[in-house]
Amino acid sequence: MEVLTTVVILSVLMMMGLPQYRKVIERGYWDSARDVLLAIYAGEQTYVTVNGTYKGGLGTASSMTDWRAIYVDKPAAAGEPVEYSVTAAGPPPTFTATAKRIGGSFDSKTITIDQDKAWGGTWARP
Repeated sequence: MEVLTTVVILSVLMMMGLPQYRKVIERGYWDSARDVLLAIYAGEQTYVTVNGTYKGGLGTASSMTDWRAIYVDKPAAAGEPVEYSVTAAGPPPTFTATAKRIGGSFDSKTITIDQDKAWGGTWARP
């Protein structure tokens, strides 16, 4: 009887803690995506200073060399469920960097940053 009571109590605690654990994990993915986008922003600002235009055409299929042109290692190499891309246009030169969540309860949600450091997208911090 005591073991059954212990199992029931632990099950209730686990059921209460699991949603919070998932929220913490999602918050970690969001924070990491925001940090990568800030690094991309800084790299693009350096790239435009040197080249007079922003570097676009970056995505999951781009090589490490392509990403390093903006002084950033290829994001998501650690296997996080987030895809990154950068598009550029002009004149005047503009760019938009996007982080897209893959899978989970925030599947296909995005965070964006542009050349003016304006944030956008549909993925809000959990």
